[in-house]
Parts: sequence; structure tokens; C-alpha cells
Amino acid sequence: MQFIKSTDYMKNLIILSEIDKNPSTSQSMLASSAGISAAMANSYIKNLCDNGYVDMQGNNKRTVYQLTAAGMEHKRYLLVSFMAELIDITANVSEQIKQMLLPVVKDGEKSVFFYGAGETGLVCVKVAAEIPLLKILGFIDDNPELHQKKVAGFSVFSLETALQQPFDKVVISVFPDDGPRKKLVELVDESKIVTLSDLDMKIWGK
Repeated sequence: MQFIKSTDYMKNLIILSEIDKNPSTSQSMLASSAGISAAMANSYIKNLCDNGYVDMQGNNKRTVYQLTAAGMEHKRYLLVSFMAELIDITANVSEQIKQMLLPVVKDGEKSVFFYGAGETGLVCVKVAAEIPLLKILGFIDDNPELHQKKVAGFSVFSLETALQQPFDKVVISVFPDDGPRKKLVELVDESKIVTLSDLDMKIWGK
């Protein structure tokens, strides 16, 4: 994967996007946006100019960058490629989460809490909602500001409140999971805990 394994594609996309938004941007600002040194940014810009993607006008005191027609097309190509890889990654992660959750319902309907109402938790409940025998009870989260509120249509509970209800499993939907797991093993049988740590992270290398 170009954007996961190599940073060159992403840095070129960032630099081209920043120049497109603000032709008067400085080399130091481009370096900051791309997370590289000013000297490295200069090398990327020179390469983009040599390839006909960027025109550079002015002097050392004031430089104006302009994307050429080829530069606009190259930026679109990089952006589409980036989005395609994100979609592929999301699909792979979703499938792995599904395969991890399916054994939970192998003996029939099960009620489940998801520990963590963040981005990972949202992906988990989206996948879980497609499994017919999996009943989503809601989220458990350590953030008191989320308690008694709803995220993605599901209620958010404190750990203490959630464990007062009947449930079959708690899926820890945060990384790293050490903190939630430590809390849970002190309160519930370990057989009721499902963790995302077993996901096959080799998907990033596909």
C-alpha cells in the first residue's frame, strides 16, 4: 500500500493540496503541514517542479507556488488513490471484526456491550448491527460527559451502571485495551470479555 508503507505519496499529496489552497504559502508552512524539515520540503518541491506539477515564481523573499494542469491532475490521482486505500483498509478491518464477533453468537442470541464509544467503537457497532443474533446493549465509556447520552443511536453507560444489567459479553473497542481489560477482569468473568487485540494486523501490509 503506497500510503501506509511509504510516506512519499502522502507528503506529495499534502504539499500539492496546501499549494492549491494557498499559493502564497511558505516553504516552512509546507514543511510543517507535511511533518518534514524545511530542507526536505525544498527537495519535494523541487521534484514536483521538475515533474511539471508545480510552477514557482518570485525570489527568496517572496515565492508564489502554482499547480499546473498536470499538477491538478496528479493531486486528484493521489487523492483518489488515498481514498481507495482507506476504503480497502476499512473493509478489511470490518471483515476481521465481523469474524471476531461471529463466534459470540454461535450458540444463539447474545447481548453485548462495547467498551469505548470512540471511532473504533463506532466501527464495531456498525459491523455488529449486521449480525442478526447480536443484540447491542450500548457503549461503556470512562468519560462521564458521555454518560446518559447516545452515540450512533446507542446509550452510553459508566462501567458500574452497565454491569448492573444482564449481558453476555463486553467487547473492548479501544486501543490499547490494557486499561479497560484490567478494570473488567476485577468485576466480571474473563470469559465474558472480548478484545480487539486478536485482530490480524497483517491487513496493513496487503
